[in-house]
Amino acid sequence: MKSQSLKRSTLLSAFLFASGVAWAGESQTSSSPPRSSATAACTDVAASLAAVAQEQGFPINAAQAMTMTTDGLVFSAATFEGLEQTPPTQYAEGVDVAFVYMDVPDSDIPAGYYRLKATAKAEDIQVGTYAGSVGFFDLTGKEVVRVDASFETSALSDPTPGPFTPARVTIRGGFGPHPKDYLRLMRNPIAVIYTGYGVLVVYAYHPHIIMP
Repeated sequence: MKSQSLKRSTLLSAFLFASGVAWAGESQTSSSPPRSSATAACTDVAASLAAVAQEQGFPINAAQAMTMTTDGLVFSAATFEGLEQTPPTQYAEGVDVAFVYMDVPDSDIPAGYYRLKATAKAEDIQVGTYAGSVGFFDLTGKEVVRVDASFETSALSDPTPGPFTPARVTIRGGFGPHPKDYLRLMRNPIAVIYTGYGVLVVYAYHPHIIMP
């Protein structure tokens, strides 16, 4: 399992989106001219994500939200405030890592807003790479699906003195069973979350548990 997780994350690090995908890493002010209609759509999605998070009382890093849009696909994500200071040992109890909106028809995950909660077995948590899972909780608090995740931890206790850099998230194309199929790559998104203690890779497609 460790080698498989490491292989997936190594492939992920080497993969970048080509043309046909619009993505934005930060929201624009209303006075900023849109760079393109697709990028403006990204901004609208990120703004909606921030508004819903505020309504729900979820403290997210809205200024660092990441959004990806392409034909028939929308995925926007922002990390929870304070995640960068959360020791990996707390994954054993479950940690809220991100708030997302996704509409990815090929993912088998219903379109909607979700709070992502990462979990790993206490005996697996270590410096290095290990496997875990992430639950997708809807706005009613119900866990809808659970997907695979890879954890790459660099430290189990405070790794650096002084203030932490806020946790951030990026969205990449996933590696499905047909890696040469470009559309499939775009429609199997992966969320990569960077914290003060390492990296969490969320495979946001083909959940291995679908809740009743």
